Amino acid sequence: MSRKGNSPDNGIMESFFGILKSEIFTVMRRHFSLLNNWNKLL
Repeated sequence: MSRKGNSPDNGIMESFFGILKSEIFTVMRRHFSLLNNWNKLL
């Protein structure tokens, strides 16, 4: 088990969540961009 503040134990999960967050924000940006384009067309 990893201990609090032991970064080598948490490195893999930190990397995973960093990638996950960047992917989520990329998808959200694209989604809102498409919504804004549709609103401008209407």
